[in-house]
Amino acid sequence: MMNFAFVIHPLDVGLVSVAFKEPNLLHKKNSLVKKAFEWLPSFKCSHITGIKSKQGITVEGDLMYVSLLPEQIITMDEKFVLSRVIDAGKIAQENGAGILGLGAYAAQVGKKGVLIARNLGIPVTTGTHYTIYTAIQSVLVAAHKMDIDVKSSTVAVVGATGGIGRLCTEYFADKCRRLLLVARNMTKLESLTKKIPNAQIQTDVKKAMDEADICVMSTTTPEPLVDVEDLRPGSLVCDISRPRNVSMKNPRRRSDVLVIDGGIVQPPGENVDFNFYFGLQRGLAYACMAETIILAMEGRKENYSIGGDVLLKKVLEIGRLGEKHGFKLARIMSFDSEVSASAFRRLKPTKLTA
Repeated sequence: MMNFAFVIHPLDVGLVSVAFKEPNLLHKKNSLVKKAFEWLPSFKCSHITGIKSKQGITVEGDLMYVSLLPEQIITMDEKFVLSRVIDAGKIAQENGAGILGLGAYAAQVGKKGVLIARNLGIPVTTGTHYTIYTAIQSVLVAAHKMDIDVKSSTVAVVGATGGIGRLCTEYFADKCRRLLLVARNMTKLESLTKKIPNAQIQTDVKKAMDEADICVMSTTTPEPLVDVEDLRPGSLVCDISRPRNVSMKNPRRRSDVLVIDGGIVQPPGENVDFNFYFGLQRGLAYACMAETIILAMEGRKENYSIGGDVLLKKVLEIGRLGEKHGFKLARIMSFDSEVSASAFRRLKPTKLTA
């Protein structure tokens, strides 16, 4: 049996206050909280139990905590941030982990895991390939439930030049009527269109959202890019990014659009428990976590998703392995709540215009 470990970090102070039962954190000055997070060393925050493959393979793992917020990871000294993630990996390795996964912004550290892998004696993965697989599956399932015909739709990929976005563009390139590639860097967008010549490019996120029937969002921007008010009536948005790209402020004031949480799965096992609150309901996991677990079940001692090199064949492979071991796409979720059948019925009558 090959066990695993996964590095997480707080997406916001609110999550920390809930996870560690410290409601007073929300009333502290943000600068003081951030300074305290800087001082706190990396540590093991929980032991994960109850995961059992439908092939009969049981694995256990540890959640490793790096107490840095997204904006800290982006703006602080790279060597300092890298050392904190490596410290978490070394603790995991000492505790017997056979593979280390990197979550959220930790996946961007050290050349997207490359430098972390070099400093450890165990393989590293960012979970990117399974994140892509589950995001696409979520979009297809939700679109079907909303009676959105992908083939006749305008699909926008926000963050198209990133690893996840690029593979999503490749997938949808020949499956939709019109493909919009959205990113801040025009040079990178123009380079991407050499591989996908029929795609259109856009740097204005809100303009693209106003035109899209379906949108996949995956960026490393720590602040929301759009509000639900910016979305086209009847549209479907899959927000993979954590922190979210779509603002959470009163999302239910738009009953004519659907924003789904991308990359959320249900690992196999009768009593899966991560024994720590990181933003999801009990027993659910982010796809990046799931990829780490799948590789542990397979005994794959390799750096699977690091360095930003994303391959469609790996997306399909890890998807197949996930099915083999019994990983399932979670119920379609929107801002951490299940989308009801009545919500899908309400969205169905909306007719989209070109």
